Amino acid sequence: MQDANESESENSARLLLPATRVPGPRDLSQSPDDGPTRPLLQHYPVTDKGGRKRCFRSAWYQQYSWLEYSQITNSVYCFACRHFCCKESATDSFTVSGFQNWKKAFYTTAGFPQHDISAPHMSAMVAWCNYKQMKQSGTSSVQAMIDEQYQKQVRENREYVKTVAQVLLLTCTQNIAQRGHRESLSDVTVNPGNFRKILQLVVQHDPILQARFLDDNIVSRYTGKDIQNEIIVAMANMVRDQIVEDVKSSGVFSVIVDETKDCAKTEQLSIVLRYFAHSKLHESFLDFRAADGLDAQSLSTEILAALRTYGLDVVSNLVGQGYDGASVMSGVNRGVQQKIREVAPNAVYVHCYAHRLNLVVVDVCKDIPLARQFFALLERLYVFCSHSVPHQRWVEVQKQLYPQDAPRQLQRLSDTRWACRVVACRNIRDRLDALIETLCSFSESSDNADRSLEAKGLLALLDIRFVLMLNMFCDLLGKVQLLSNQLQAKSVDLAKAAELVTVLRDSLQEARQSDEQAQQFFDAAQEQCNKCGIDVIPPARRTARLPRRFANAHVMETVGTRCDVDSLPSFKQNVYVPVVDRLLTELDSRFSVEANSVMIGCQALNPGHSSFLDCNKLEPFAHIYNINIEDLRHEAYQLRRLLERTPADVAKPTSLVSLVCFLEPYKLAFQEIARLLSIAVVLPVSSAACERSFSALKLIKTYLRSTMTNDRLSSVALLSIESTRAQNIDFSAFVDEFDSRHHNRKLLLH
Repeated sequence: MQDANESESENSARLLLPATRVPGPRDLSQSPDDGPTRPLLQHYPVTDKGGRKRCFRSAWYQQYSWLEYSQITNSVYCFACRHFCCKESATDSFTVSGFQNWKKAFYTTAGFPQHDISAPHMSAMVAWCNYKQMKQSGTSSVQAMIDEQYQKQVRENREYVKTVAQVLLLTCTQNIAQRGHRESLSDVTVNPGNFRKILQLVVQHDPILQARFLDDNIVSRYTGKDIQNEIIVAMANMVRDQIVEDVKSSGVFSVIVDETKDCAKTEQLSIVLRYFAHSKLHESFLDFRAADGLDAQSLSTEILAALRTYGLDVVSNLVGQGYDGASVMSGVNRGVQQKIREVAPNAVYVHCYAHRLNLVVVDVCKDIPLARQFFALLERLYVFCSHSVPHQRWVEVQKQLYPQDAPRQLQRLSDTRWACRVVACRNIRDRLDALIETLCSFSESSDNADRSLEAKGLLALLDIRFVLMLNMFCDLLGKVQLLSNQLQAKSVDLAKAAELVTVLRDSLQEARQSDEQAQQFFDAAQEQCNKCGIDVIPPARRTARLPRRFANAHVMETVGTRCDVDSLPSFKQNVYVPVVDRLLTELDSRFSVEANSVMIGCQALNPGHSSFLDCNKLEPFAHIYNINIEDLRHEAYQLRRLLERTPADVAKPTSLVSLVCFLEPYKLAFQEIARLLSIAVVLPVSSAACERSFSALKLIKTYLRSTMTNDRLSSVALLSIESTRAQNIDFSAFVDEFDSRHHNRKLLLH
């Protein structure tokens, strides 16, 4: 290899350096530094050939820069060929004997034009130009000049690879498809894909980059699908390395996992890490993994393999795991959480709080018949107004009644996010008069009998009881949705979550014991009924006659009896109180902390809780993570004194996160409490981060991109979800990373 490099350097030197003995007469230039000899004479010697007298003309100097004239031989020579051309390929007429056939000086097949385009002459001209550049730049040797040209080529290649990577990063962070159906830039009638089109637009504004697209060498453009994958994976690895480095610096972390099915019917596991770094809580997406099996053993093996792949210490540092309430995940004996605890004993399982809250609303709405009938009616109204003709009429009526506001749409009820049903309730409540007008227009129409009968049936059900329940659920679901949104925040911890649930419970309990809330619902319903033309007092129904066998019996309730809610006491007794009581019961059941030592311990570490630093409540939590109880008691006492002596102008901690930041300078003095705090902060609250990654998955892996491999999907998803980190990539470091991984290089990058 060394001999080949030395041979290449010798060949380059032979092209650049002049020969030792310069051919030609003595009155011409003797070195490259002299430049062409060009005497300007008043009269040049005349030659007589064929009866025509001709002579050399000084104007020819301007046409050919290599031309030089010898007065001794009355001939012209080529300066470049005399000094820079090899003897074997040099033309004698322009180097040794000279050219003086002035008649053929400008013949296309002879003379100056033919010599100007000859290969030896062109090589000599290139060597002459390089020699002049070397002199101007002050380069001391040919090898130094070769090195400079090499470094220039490397710089241009690196800038080009950076540009390609930046375009790919743009498509990933914006969830744009990279590839097209026919990836060709030569045929303008075919769409080559977003990546190639954007790259083509970018290079048009850079002449150096544009030169790569002028030739047909597509290999050196680095735009193929394999190179795209390598670049995307390299950028994703850089972002993932930053996340893993932050997780390791945090010391402890939790894993949050959820599963969904993509458009290719592949079960995708979304793996998210929760950790505390740089004085802030983070929930960072790590990977999408294709689940080979949906049993507990397969899922736990896949999760542990993903964590170990990136060098995370699962046994010592994994302190929490958060999933939904599916039995395969939450099973105490053979679920995923138990399988992982067999490997990581400290990984406490936390059932997603957002899922718990959703189950609370599900149980309330399914166990109370009136609530079940109410939401079934909402669904029927949505189905009716979603048809093309009713929907058009529904929009027209809204524009007539509310010309200043944008038309609203009836929302489809979600089976998985019951708290979001508040939007459907509010839209009907705020546009109830428009809805009734729409139904009336179809009930009186004779164009479609089925639609007319359906509209009449829906109109008959929009009575005072429906309006009362509409106003009630707008209020109750609004409170639940507020808690649901707060539980899904990345910065919320277990202590804060328990506090938020307590606030909701207290507000419901207060409304349960007060008559004002029910009175407000009833007054608002009456006012809305009067506005929409609904009878406040429904017509009296016929009293059902009891069978003779029940003549001497006292009947408390009959099957199928419809409760009357035409008055405030009946509304409160039959609707409001049962719904609120059921909500309170479900909240107490699903969010009880009486038997949860982890929750009690987290609350005891919360500066805003009444049990702050209560060692009796901290000890069960500390036993789980092998904390020294004696040291913990001493540190708790000292921490109380430290907080009491904190100056008034210094903000005191009010939450777990602020307390962790407050103790950062005193970490060595409060080692046990600091460890407990770091664990309590990173314990998962909800799996909302996984749900957010599913939203990105739907944007990335669409039906037109359903054949995407899982490695590419995971890398693109990481760059999309962690776009803040991705946009701060050091592209110089990226080129080095890509250069070290890419072995079949067509471009020199170092």
